[in-house]
Amino acid sequence: MTIDHRRGDLELFFEWAVERDVTTTGEITLAILEAYQKHVARYRKKNGKPLANRTQCKRLATVQDYFR
Repeated sequence: MTIDHRRGDLELFFEWAVERDVTTTGEITLAILEAYQKHVARYRKKNGKPLANRTQCKRLATVQDYFR
């Protein structure tokens, strides 16, 4: 993964969080992370297809690494 891809994955997560009024990293809880995991699993692209398992894992791994 490149830095740009990781940055993009984090931007997607933080945009999702802000839409839910979570605006600081201190507000991120396990429940928030679990909700994001469900969001990624249910997300559908413009063509109606879900994200590939690999894409889902990559997005979640980036967020996981950030909070380590």
